[in-house]
Amino acid sequence: MPTNHADRLGRALLVAAALAAPWTAPAAAEPLIALPVDQASLDPALEDLRDTLLDAVRRRDTDAVVALAAPDIHLSFGGDHGREMLRDALDGDPDMGWTGEVYWTELQTVLEMGGAFSGADPSQRYFCAPYTFLADFPQHLDPFMIVFVTRRIAPLYAAPRADAPVIGTLSYDIAEITESGVGEAVEEAGAPYWVGLRTVDGTREGYAVSTDFRSPIDYRACFNPNPDTGHWEWTAFIAGD
Repeated sequence: MPTNHADRLGRALLVAAALAAPWTAPAAAEPLIALPVDQASLDPALEDLRDTLLDAVRRRDTDAVVALAAPDIHLSFGGDHGREMLRDALDGDPDMGWTGEVYWTELQTVLEMGGAFSGADPSQRYFCAPYTFLADFPQHLDPFMIVFVTRRIAPLYAAPRADAPVIGTLSYDIAEITESGVGEAVEEAGAPYWVGLRTVDGTREGYAVSTDFRSPIDYRACFNPNPDTGHWEWTAFIAGD
């Protein structure tokens, strides 16, 4: 069928409008971040327990720390639990791996990094420190293969060593691990180590040192209300998933 004058005019106006419209670049992927948070003050009784424990840890007061633990405190997913096993870990039992000062240091680090409550249901609520354990991240990401950058300005290096050029910075980013076991071999438990990282939005990639990030499944201290008394208890210091 022949195209009439009205059809041709309408098409011409559409083309003119398209050419006149300003061009808009595709939206860039948004970086994923997890800002530090400490929700302990929402429950004064929980905050008091957490702060009392932290004070005892800073003083390296083994008796006080053990007394603040729940009788059956969980210390691993392999069945390790109880106050006496906690005491052995703090004292540095040679038959245990991660014990002594490195254990104290990790516990102090965990308690100094804020924390969060789980969910909104009061009957199921518990609190874990640091905040990274309960921080949100997209479900498609593997918790074993991501980290939370825990500093406002964390350098990203061109190579896994401190004298390498700094090629960018990270700021509370959620990043994926691209390489592990890089840099100098770590001979001592708890010593800093290097990994390759790429931000989830793919805009930055390089190497970072472990003092600037934390895995969501790393050590955490968790607190639960006692089911009989309702009083808060320190119920776990555990890593893994």
